[in-house]
Order: sequence, then C-alpha cells, then structure tokens
Amino acid sequence: EENILPMRLLQSVPLVCFLAYVSFVHGRGRGGCSLKPRRGNCTQQHVGWYYDKDAEECRVILLGICPRRRNNYPSCQECLKRCDPNNSKATDALRIQKM
Repeated sequence: EENILPMRLLQSVPLVCFLAYVSFVHGRGRGGCSLKPRRGNCTQQHVGWYYDKDAEECRVILLGICPRRRNNYPSCQECLKRCDPNNSKATDALRIQKM
C-alpha cells in the first residue's frame, strides 16, 4: 500500500499536463477574452482589438497597450475568431469587412 500513492501521483501527471495545455494554449482564445486589457510599459503607441465580454463585441484598443498581452488582437477578424467564433455578430462583422 505504501507504493500506491506515488503511482497514483505519476498517473495524474498526464492529466495535469493536458489541463495546463488547454488552459494556456487554447485558453488564449476564450480564456483571455474575458480579461480586461491592461496598459503595459510599452513606449510605442499600439492600435489593436480586444473583446469586451459585457458588450459581447470586439473593440479598438488605443494608447500604449502592449501588443503581446492577452485579449489583444491585431485585427477585428482575429478578435472575433478567437473570442466569438459562433456568434452571429462575428459572422456579420466578418462579412461586412470582406466587402
């Protein structure tokens, strides 16, 4: 019985790795979409897009926001794709932008 606990811990490692992968890699989409955009210590002005979860739409970011932060996308299309892929607003906005 003394060897059961270490074996169970070893068996749980793949599950923990999988959950971490899903949270950090795929979570950049929906998971990051719920975060408020934060100002960073960037010296350059950056124009990008973030998902406003309350309004359920992508909005423009202005003023020195660091481009590599979560919930910060280079285009409205990328924001919609990551944060609102099945919403009709996303489909309509993408259709309008392609015209």
